[in-house]
Amino acid sequence: MIKKIDPHISCIICGDSHLEYEFMVENHPLVRCQNCNFLFLNPPPPQRDTDDVLSPVAFVPDRKFDDDQLYRSAKTNLERLQKYKVNTGSRILELGEHDSIFKRTAEKMGFDLTSFITTRNTVENKNNLSNEPAAPDQNRNDRDSLVESYDAFVLRVSLHFYHDPIQTLLKIRSLLKPGGILFLTEQPLVSMSSKTMRNNSFDFISSFLNYFDFHTIRVALLKSGFANIHIEPVDPRRKADHKNSGYVRVLCRTVDIRKPPLLSVIVPVYNEKPTFSIMMDQLLKKDIKGLEKEIIIVESNSSDGTKDDVDRYKNIPGVTVIYEDKPRGKGHAVRTGFKHAKGDYFIIQDGDLEYDINDYELLLEPLLSGKAVFVLGSRHGESWKIRKYKKIFLPYIMNLAHWALVGIMNIFYRQSMSDPFTMYKVFHRDCLYGLQFECDRFNFDIELVCKLLRKGYTPYEVTVNYKSRHFSEGKKVKFFRDPPTWIKAIIKYRIVQVYFPFMNPKGKEV
Repeated sequence: MIKKIDPHISCIICGDSHLEYEFMVENHPLVRCQNCNFLFLNPPPPQRDTDDVLSPVAFVPDRKFDDDQLYRSAKTNLERLQKYKVNTGSRILELGEHDSIFKRTAEKMGFDLTSFITTRNTVENKNNLSNEPAAPDQNRNDRDSLVESYDAFVLRVSLHFYHDPIQTLLKIRSLLKPGGILFLTEQPLVSMSSKTMRNNSFDFISSFLNYFDFHTIRVALLKSGFANIHIEPVDPRRKADHKNSGYVRVLCRTVDIRKPPLLSVIVPVYNEKPTFSIMMDQLLKKDIKGLEKEIIIVESNSSDGTKDDVDRYKNIPGVTVIYEDKPRGKGHAVRTGFKHAKGDYFIIQDGDLEYDINDYELLLEPLLSGKAVFVLGSRHGESWKIRKYKKIFLPYIMNLAHWALVGIMNIFYRQSMSDPFTMYKVFHRDCLYGLQFECDRFNFDIELVCKLLRKGYTPYEVTVNYKSRHFSEGKKVKFFRDPPTWIKAIIKYRIVQVYFPFMNPKGKEV
């Protein structure tokens, strides 16, 4: 039976209703979500009525590979699962095209594999994941028993074949144990031809229902209750930043879906007596719709009486105070705050009043809507002069130096950021997965941005309010000491390895 599908009135990934027509793909309209940039056919082609345990899929084209290719692919994929801590003897549910080599390879490596197939033949004949096996080597299973019992799920049918990727991922999640692993392969739409040739590009295949890029892959997984997301090219000879990388492997694990999400505000404090209490009172009163918040104060043994002010807040619900025995720098304090934060989203808030807490909604909206997972609060509105002091030459020199450093960073990392040095860095906690930090002073701000860029995140910038303060008012950046460390960080983190999904920086398994 063929079911006609009504057009979507909103994005199937982020839910935004602003959809715009792009062009036709094999007589089907392709639309783009103006919020998250997701591309999908709308309305999609009619779907077959199937008994699939997941959302019905479009026809998966039959592909022919020789046995050596299939064995190498199976062995490599299963080894990645082992690296991701799927141990020998683990129960794995695999959904993919008919491939007995994958099943035999898994069993040879000691996995307990239940395998189901999805092909043109099985979809049309409604025997996919049914009580009767669809192939001689397929395990016989009752679909009703497949509930939270598997250590890992291997999805070898890409998400771009599914009519509803979010519901598919949620169903997969329901079949996994807490902390269970999802492994899938995907073909992100990142090639130059897809951007320049549009509907004449070979990337737009008629059997695809939707088209992911790296951002929408992450958003779909995060929204469906997965985290610790690791994306790598299938072909290791491709560039590490996934540019034009073809198919990629995606590994992630289930986490609890918290409603409402929790925002962790990291507050590093050292010698901020005149402003800290004012800032904290504003922060405590701040109510953000759709979010709960926790405040992590890291007090670095202030010498001006700030520590006494911090003591007043330590017993307030939702506030955690961490005392350091000596000042080691803002970077060290923020890193300490990261270790204690439990939130879904992180924001860094200094103890001064240079930034406006009323900008929180503006900063968090792109994360909550699915538009971005990493946001920078740019201090540049209509003017490039973000520092305005009574003295004439100092702010002018500092503004010029700022733009010179921004230019260097944009060249090194192929970006067009306006203010990577802003304090307001807001991101999903999963952005930190596989990253380890070392900087203690203000060069940590550079380290954080550089490593997020190297991991593959593109920052979304929003303009925020900013009122600069002078050195005489407590500004702690050292004019001659800190800028050289920023330049060193920019260069260093462009060269060295920064992302360790399976190992720590010393090369040991974690």
